[in-house]
Parts: sequence; C-alpha cells; structure tokens
Amino acid sequence: MPSLILPLPSQSAHVWPSTRPLPPHMRHTFSPVPGVPGGASSPGDISGGSRGDPNTIVNSFVVISSGAAINVPRLAFYTERITAGEERVMTSVYDFSAQTIDGKTRTLGEYKGKVLLVVNTASQCGFTPQYKGLEALHRKYADQGFAVLGFPSNQFGQQEPGADTEIAEFCERSFGVTFPMFSKIDVNGAKAHPLYKYLTSEKKGLLGSEAIKWNFTKFLIGKNGAVVQRYAPSTKPENIAADVVRELAA
Repeated sequence: MPSLILPLPSQSAHVWPSTRPLPPHMRHTFSPVPGVPGGASSPGDISGGSRGDPNTIVNSFVVISSGAAINVPRLAFYTERITAGEERVMTSVYDFSAQTIDGKTRTLGEYKGKVLLVVNTASQCGFTPQYKGLEALHRKYADQGFAVLGFPSNQFGQQEPGADTEIAEFCERSFGVTFPMFSKIDVNGAKAHPLYKYLTSEKKGLLGSEAIKWNFTKFLIGKNGAVVQRYAPSTKPENIAADVVRELAA
C-alpha cells in the first residue's frame, strides 16, 4: 500500500494523521523520516502528542520536513501515484485527471469553479434513457457554470461492452450527447479509478456502503470541488435540477 506523502519542491514531507478512519484503499504504515534524529516513525515520536492509530485521519496533520514539525489543518487527504516512488495529495475533485473518450488526458482542474454532476454510465442498461435527461440538464445550466461528466463502466451486468469509439457514437446518435464523456473505467474494486475511490469515500451510499451499486449513480460536486450529494441510479436527472440551481447560486 502507498504511504501518504506530500512532495515538496526539493524534498518530501511525511504526513501523519490523527483521528478519523482512512478509507481501506488508503491504509498506510509510517516510515522513517529523513532529517529527524533517531528516524522517528510515529505521530507520538514527532509531535509530542499521544501515539495514534496509523490508519486514521482528522483535522490536523503533522508534517515533517528538515526536522521541523508543522501542524497542517485539513479534513482529509487522498493520494494518487504519479511516478514510481512519488505521490501527491488529493483534496478535491479538481486534483484528479482522466482520459477523455477520444483518448486525451484531461485534468478535472479545467472545471474549477463549476458545479459538476459525475455519472457512471452504460449503453445497455434500463437506466440508459437517463442520457436524455442528463443532456437536457447539461444544456440548460451549462452557461451558468454547470457540466455533466460521464464515465462509462462495464462493471454492472456487462452492460457497457463496447470500445470507447462505439460508446461515443452511441451517445451522440441515440441521445445527442454533448457533455464531456470519458474513457471506460472501473468504479469499484482494486482497479477503480482514483477519482471514484475519492468520490465513494466522500459520500457513501445506502447503509453506509462506499461501493457503487449500479450504472447511473450520480455525484454532485460544488464549486469548490467538494462532493455535495450522492444519488441512486433510479434518481432521474430532472429531480436533481433544484440541487444544481442551489449549488450554482452558492
């Protein structure tokens, strides 16, 4: 499992948490800290506070850099591996990137300041007609700073078996989709896209479960990149409009 590491311009700072459970995919262990006498390897060793569970997180982190301990207030940190041995902290949707359905890498930071509705889609699902409502929602509020982002997935009933080119053609031909569509991904499991690991950790579903249950689960993202609400697959796009308007006015 990766350690929770914040890269700095010229060095690494090791980040320790204190009191809210980390998502299972973010469990980590403490490693010796360069520049700290004795190579301390726990929150208690460095901050002088009580020794905590290494799998927890809260409002304050202890960052160790060049032997100095600094309290950094944060509610949560997530990481995404960039290159071997390097990770960066992920604190909002805008920190992630994904491949578009036509094969280009796009950072979600391009949508900074916008309200977003992130949806895992499929072409052969009973909820597939929701594409029409999603497109209507996108067109109605796009000029006000809103966008729907579609992420095809084949994890539910094998209802998205086609290649990205086939999915794109289907969406345009059948529903006139103009909102951004991304390359097919996993949304659950070990190979889940980092964006979806973040979304499902931020807003849990029925009975507190993180896992996506089916196609067309929806996440509403506020202007600050935070996850505002999670909607079941059966929730129609038109029934989300009022929440979109509220977030646009925020």
